Amino acid sequence: MKQSHTYILTNSENSGQPATRYITGFSGSDSALVFSTKKPLSETKTLENIEWGKLMLDGRYWEQWETEIQSTKCRVQSGRIEIVRVHKDYTSKQALADIIKQCSMTECIVDSRITSYESVLTLQGQGLKLISSPNIFQSIREIKSKEEIVQIQKAQKIALDAFEVVFPEIVPGVKESYIAARLEFLMKQGGAERVAFEPIVASGAQSALPHARATEKTISSTDSVIIDFGAVCGGYCSDFTRTILMPNAPAKLHEIYHVVQDAKQNATAIAIPGVRASKIDQVARGIIEDAGYGAYFTHSTGHGVGMEVHELPSVSAKSETTLQKGHIITIEPGIYVPGLGGVRLEDMVIL
Repeated sequence: MKQSHTYILTNSENSGQPATRYITGFSGSDSALVFSTKKPLSETKTLENIEWGKLMLDGRYWEQWETEIQSTKCRVQSGRIEIVRVHKDYTSKQALADIIKQCSMTECIVDSRITSYESVLTLQGQGLKLISSPNIFQSIREIKSKEEIVQIQKAQKIALDAFEVVFPEIVPGVKESYIAARLEFLMKQGGAERVAFEPIVASGAQSALPHARATEKTISSTDSVIIDFGAVCGGYCSDFTRTILMPNAPAKLHEIYHVVQDAKQNATAIAIPGVRASKIDQVARGIIEDAGYGAYFTHSTGHGVGMEVHELPSVSAKSETTLQKGHIITIEPGIYVPGLGGVRLEDMVIL
């Protein structure tokens, strides 16, 4: 067997990386996938030229694999992924050693962004030379298919439907933690397999922290309340942020809200195929800087969304990506003023 472009993809317990699911349809954790391609994935960005693959699973997942491979549209031609059953008398380390020997492997390619140090030591201990290809498994799924877009649209609807229900409950006197719990419950009740991330509900001074956690804090009548949430449907994420100003919020927060809203609307208007992602960041950031709040916009304007809530492409000043049909990005400008509060508005754009 050829091994010039052989990849090893480890999926340790609770790692959360979805690359194995993307390639094989298997959604469980604690697996190892070895596969070889005719041409490097960095060039083809496709799985159509996989020659062979071996997926190592223990007894917890054998039946799950059989079910998922029959019900999931696998991206690899039938029969090219073989399950290797590992157990107490035939460990994954033994299975890997056998695969390396059978396939005459001397080196393999790993995605250094998602490969644990423990896995690196294990692979090197088997005598393999490791070649780092960071983000390779994000790059091959950067452009979404029609089927993927359908799942993302379902995840969008689930999240927005949940927010519509909880919106009237976001009033002074309610705790941040209650709103976060309600959103999570409603998304799961609405059909989400899970939430895309722990919902962010940040009020008052907490809203000046872009990734604040929901706390037991009670929302006051003068607060800005940032709510960042998303659902997962069929393995695909949605991601939204809304900011609600309470009845007695100061005029400065209203001013900031309108600046952020203007930045988002203008950036969204140019988010079409053929536009550089950096241009979107430039437009949003320029409006915020012109309003005198440039120092308070502390993150990029957006990011790709897919099987992970943060994927390629980056929508930032340094991004070199030109948007294409099939890209899905967020646009989420924000202004965060310490001691006062923050405003962030985020929607997804499907190109």
